[in-house]
Amino acid sequence: MTKKTIKTYDMFDTLFARKCVDPDIIFKNTATQCGYEPDDFVAIRKQAEKDLYGSLFTFDDIYNNILDNYIK
Repeated sequence: MTKKTIKTYDMFDTLFARKCVDPDIIFKNTATQCGYEPDDFVAIRKQAEKDLYGSLFTFDDIYNNILDNYIK
């Protein structure tokens, strides 16, 4: 029986974080693309992730938390 190897990559780190060390820049760009005030969105985005800290979560969970709790 042959062992299979699986290679995975952290796409966020590879594609974004190394070219953009400060994630706030990415969050501000996201806000601008979505029509939100950049500084407000950065604060909301960071808080939404903090809300989930301590549990397993995905990017979808973070943005669902934003929709459920911060966007009226």
